[in-house]
Amino acid sequence: MSKHLITFLGILLLAFATVSLASAQSDNPPDDPVALGAWLYGGYCQRCHGSYETSVAGRDLQGDELRQAITGEARGCQEKWGITQGGPLKKNEIDALVAFITAWQEAGGPPDLSGATLPTFPSATPELTATPDNFKPTEIPSPTPLVETDPQILAITSANPVALGARLYTRRCYRCHLDYAYGRQGLGLDEEKIRRTIEEGKAGTSMLALGWRNGGNLRSKEVSAIVAYILAWEKLGAEPALPEVLFIPPTPDPEALKMAPLKQVPPVEGRVEKGLALYGEHCQGCHGLGGNGASAPGLRQDWLSVRPDLTIRSTIANGVPGSAMPAWSGQLDEEQINSLVALLLEWSQDSPLVEETSQKTESAPWFLLLLAVLFLPIGWFWFRRAG
Repeated sequence: MSKHLITFLGILLLAFATVSLASAQSDNPPDDPVALGAWLYGGYCQRCHGSYETSVAGRDLQGDELRQAITGEARGCQEKWGITQGGPLKKNEIDALVAFITAWQEAGGPPDLSGATLPTFPSATPELTATPDNFKPTEIPSPTPLVETDPQILAITSANPVALGARLYTRRCYRCHLDYAYGRQGLGLDEEKIRRTIEEGKAGTSMLALGWRNGGNLRSKEVSAIVAYILAWEKLGAEPALPEVLFIPPTPDPEALKMAPLKQVPPVEGRVEKGLALYGEHCQGCHGLGGNGASAPGLRQDWLSVRPDLTIRSTIANGVPGSAMPAWSGQLDEEQINSLVALLLEWSQDSPLVEETSQKTESAPWFLLLLAVLFLPIGWFWFRRAG
């Protein structure tokens, strides 16, 4: 083989390798997590959810909650994307999607991707393409968020979650609860309980749901800030050292001072006879025959609650932490639990059936005394004749 031919082939091979390397590099996903997440969102998520500015995908979710909604470990996307759940995305790719969505939410708009190059995404596989049969867009409320305009307060709260929480508490909570020291609503509660109460509100009270997903105007980051402020207060046992300007309440809005309407929850309806059969199968071993108690408390009692039906249903469905009473929501459906509720309400002290039984029980000694008075002379007379 001539020297010229070898040189030509070498040059040709080098050129081919250079072109292949450049092509491979142009198709490589970006290294930056936020840019990688944007690339993955465009390739996997946009076909169903649309561009992120018009999407509700992951809206107001953060951290592990958002991660699990994407992977399929928790209720979220209809597709399970995590590789451990049978999906195509590895851990770092799930983390990148979380980073992209979180960056968008924190910025209130598209994150800065000016320094990143997003290559063309490979063609989608048919089985990952949503169809009208397997996809329904998620609908969530779109309330107006709280907007802080005071530059002094923005400077204080921008990098301090406790300070942000103090300001949000003053703006959103003070009008009902007054200064936190007055009521200390978080005293004795763990972080999760405080967060859930703020996000979801409390049924049957004027405490509304403040979380974005539940119709309120606080995003997840803002709820976390209020939780951080409350926990900091409880840890110190006093007001955290923060600028006084954070605790100046805004000018009252007359609309905001109106009493919040109570959420109306319809009465629990069930079939007593079905509840009785279920009680014998699942409850009688602990609570005793007829609900009169055994190793567990008796259930023929007054239910001291504004809504006894809801109290009983919650106790059956969720169990009693720290006791032998399990949560039955995983074993009994809603209709079965409601039937048990109807039975226990029937057994309550206000029930005509129980009142009638109680009256009969109370009258029993008088009835026996009457029998004794009647039969005593007869017995004496019979004894005299026999003698």
